[in-house]
Amino acid sequence: TRKAALAIVAMPAHMACLAVAEALAQAGRYNEVEVWNAAALESAPQDVAIWNAVSRFYLSRTLRQGDFPSRSIEGALALDPTSAEAHLLQGIARLHLGDAGGALGAFDEALRLDGELAEAHSWRGHALTAIGRPDEARKAYERAADLGLTPLSVSDIHNDELHGVEPVRGSQSLPLSAVEAKAY
Repeated sequence: TRKAALAIVAMPAHMACLAVAEALAQAGRYNEVEVWNAAALESAPQDVAIWNAVSRFYLSRTLRQGDFPSRSIEGALALDPTSAEAHLLQGIARLHLGDAGGALGAFDEALRLDGELAEAHSWRGHALTAIGRPDEARKAYERAADLGLTPLSVSDIHNDELHGVEPVRGSQSLPLSAVEAKAY
């Protein structure tokens, strides 16, 4: 609509590019999003938050396109090696590729940098489950819940089928039974 177009035009360039990529993805036009995400990165090359946002765009859809999300994750880590979120995103990408051990290392680094990052605890649980350490996984899921990440929000983040994209080998959804029922 015209109103939406005017809102996008009024945004900073990097935000407008991200908005166009999101709209294209929602319309199922994935073959067109890479150029818009690349433009977002080019318009704000020193903004680690933009690099992380582009990484999340791909990871939330378990989508690989060209050299994304690897390029955006590596870019974020190059800009800020102490970014807990960038290490978290690196771990998610590794887990999606079936590298649970590498993912666990990335999640541990994210938690070393920010021990209160609930999403990292949850994903750490996924990695621990994948390598056959269910007791530690349960503790990680419980810690994520203690920090406010509820099973519903975890499901929203991890459920590949919600996005209509075929999951990448190695990705897993959090079993809701992994987190004890709590009053939220």
